[in-house]
Amino acid sequence: MKLKRIAFGFLVLSLLACNFVTQMVFPPTATPTATATATASPTPTPTPLVPAFIPPECSNASLATVPPDLLLQATPEFKITEISKDEQLTILGELGDIVQDVYIYPDYNGRDWNAIESKYRTRIEAGLDTQSFYNEMFTMIEELGDEHSFFLSPVEVAEAEAELRGELSFVGVGIYGQPDFEKGSLIVISTFPGSPAEYAG
Repeated sequence: MKLKRIAFGFLVLSLLACNFVTQMVFPPTATPTATATATASPTPTPTPLVPAFIPPECSNASLATVPPDLLLQATPEFKITEISKDEQLTILGELGDIVQDVYIYPDYNGRDWNAIESKYRTRIEAGLDTQSFYNEMFTMIEELGDEHSFFLSPVEVAEAEAELRGELSFVGVGIYGQPDFEKGSLIVISTFPGSPAEYAG
């Protein structure tokens, strides 16, 4: 009997919680609407520039400068050379041979390499422009799923080589570095030729 009273009490409380009964007793009031008020917009104040701190021992040293003839260098442009379907199939065959001969996992990382190569051969035979072909070769090597193997088109190889020779434009001081997370520092591996880092020493 006591259990029935508790259940009845919960039922009444749940009805009250749903506002059914309370809405009958107290009708809802209108919700006030928001009115827009004008606010003053902040006015920018100029911040004076503070000169950089130059240690006393460096005050007489000249700043690193780049000779004027090196300031503006044309960035080499690399263009894709169109290749025929036969050349695409030859590249696919050579790429397949490389994977079969030197790939680190004898089981091709659990993938069916012959099926992968066959799928891309069909796509090439259906007809691809040169850029699409290179994109497909990149995707084919990605299917090995090892996160280390990749395919670069001849244009990407030329760009990478030009970057290492310092022939491409760059942003920053012109260094190639490796972070040392343990020491919280950067290891400079090399400087780009003609860069501010090279002239600074």
